[in-house]
Amino acid sequence: MSIYIKTTLLLFIGYFLITSSTFGQLIKANPEDIKLADKYKELYPEENFASIQSVEKFRFTYDAKEKTVQGILTEEETILCLRELNGSFWKNIRFDEQSHVVRVGATNYKGKKEFVSTEESAIKVNGIFYNDVSELSFYLSFDRIGERKKYNYMHQFYDIKYISFPFFHSSYPIKEKVIEFKVPKWLDIDFVEINFDNFNIKKTEVTDKKGVKTITYTLKDIEPVNNDILASNYQMSLPHIFLAPKSFVHKKETYNLFKGVEDLYGWYSQLVNQVENEPEVFKQKVAELTKSASTDIEKIEAIFYWVQDNIRYLAYENGIMGFMPSTAQEVYNKRHGDCKGMANLTCEMLQLAGFDARLTWVGTRSIPYDYSIPSLAVDNHMITTLYHNGTTYFLDATEKGIALGDYAHRIQGQDVLIENGAEYVIDTIPEFSFDHNSIITKLDLKLSDESISGTGTQTYTGEEKTDLFREFSMVSKTEYDKELMNEISSYYKNMEVSNVTATGMDDRNTPIELAFDISINNQITQLENELYLNTDQHKDFANLEVEENRVNDLYFGEKVTIQREMTIAIPAAYQVDYLPESVNIDNDEFSMQLDYSYNQSNHQLDYNKTLIIKTGNIDVKNATIWNESVVLLKKFYNDQIILKKN
Repeated sequence: MSIYIKTTLLLFIGYFLITSSTFGQLIKANPEDIKLADKYKELYPEENFASIQSVEKFRFTYDAKEKTVQGILTEEETILCLRELNGSFWKNIRFDEQSHVVRVGATNYKGKKEFVSTEESAIKVNGIFYNDVSELSFYLSFDRIGERKKYNYMHQFYDIKYISFPFFHSSYPIKEKVIEFKVPKWLDIDFVEINFDNFNIKKTEVTDKKGVKTITYTLKDIEPVNNDILASNYQMSLPHIFLAPKSFVHKKETYNLFKGVEDLYGWYSQLVNQVENEPEVFKQKVAELTKSASTDIEKIEAIFYWVQDNIRYLAYENGIMGFMPSTAQEVYNKRHGDCKGMANLTCEMLQLAGFDARLTWVGTRSIPYDYSIPSLAVDNHMITTLYHNGTTYFLDATEKGIALGDYAHRIQGQDVLIENGAEYVIDTIPEFSFDHNSIITKLDLKLSDESISGTGTQTYTGEEKTDLFREFSMVSKTEYDKELMNEISSYYKNMEVSNVTATGMDDRNTPIELAFDISINNQITQLENELYLNTDQHKDFANLEVEENRVNDLYFGEKVTIQREMTIAIPAAYQVDYLPESVNIDNDEFSMQLDYSYNQSNHQLDYNKTLIIKTGNIDVKNATIWNESVVLLKKFYNDQIILKKN
């Protein structure tokens, strides 16, 4: 065979292989899927995948051996690739010792089974020190636009009390989400619809001849949830279904699960009653702490503050220990504990000192539920309640630096379940107004040709004060003065801070005030007989524009009050020629008030700014209003004061 023929044959074979390969890739997607992928790619240019349909089905069975109601979740989802040579779509499923994942499978666009490689690993969740949470991961490989694959798995929950809540949203767009429950006649369970108001969720309900009820929820065209700034968690603003099992019937006998709060309290109590505290271990420490106290309040503070300062908070969720407190002596000896252990130690120490202290369960703001739905999911935190002389105090020892009678935003206004022997008490933690948390800055300045200089104070109250107290409790003596200067100068650019002094830093019950000297440089521009000034160095909220197509609320973590007051003495040789236009925005969720004024009689320029986040949260439907307000803020900040020489 000639070289020419051999070469031609090789080229033909190569061409055939390449063409076959290309053809093989092309047939991985049908025209309808390619068209749909192009549509999603245009709508969501940053996304790599979309879901054509996601279906979650819940079933319930009775385990005669364990005498528990079990839940079985099967999920099936069809994933569509939106990019060429994209790589892999990853799916992660979390489980713990109360559940396990079985049977993970996948099929390609033809419905043929594909091999799925799975991997299990223990994970750390939200800073939890030790937990029993693991994660099963698997992936689907894609290499062209419009390619679709379907995965499925089954997740079994050994006890219905621990079953997870289904959400509609995910990190990628979903064309259709279906959540289905099949409820046997012997099970009494409520499905509480959370955050449904702003979403077009359709619900159907059908009962068959055997009394099995099928409840189906469907939501279409679901936006992806991105990690936007100020994003609230899923539970606070996204629609989901809260499963509240109440009771079940087995062999004609009814067994209560959590039919009412009394069942929930009973379950908590039987765990607490198993904790064998030994107060003698820390009896001497309690006597030492209260020895010099002249009043009951001083004794209470001494104990409460000692636990804050000396017990390190380490979250711990491992099986039943996620609900049962560690013994008080264990927390005391090890000098660390989770919220339950710290609450237990606080409670036992106060009782040793002769006070009426009780363990208390509470759900933080991150979970928008109350005791109208009796469930383990209502509570995610434990504190101590103290009754003294007709006043109720709620003591959260995990909040280092917080004063007696003050409460972190995360538990303000929340219902609590307080132990009371065989009974229980439901109460509500007080909620403070936005002005409880504040940073108030006052600057008394003087303008010269080169700089703006003078004195200032910065005062912290509420959550802002607690945060600063906590921060400086970890600062060494050698670094203390340096960190004080950094605390002030971090708020400013082009400035020098000196002679910083602090008051209230060693007292939880008073505001913290920092006093300082300040010089602001490089903020004056001179053109002929005019001076141009930039005076606001804080520019609060200037970088807080958000994505307007977001799906969850804007969450600040606390109510916010920022006040900045400034006076600038203007040389008599100048007069004010131009001031930035005032900003005046006020609605139910936030307020922005910024204003310059000039008193010609004493040549003084006054600046007042007040920014308020009234509830700590801004509804997602007001994201556009928020962005428009931030734009006005930036325009104000970028505008300049103009002084003209007489």
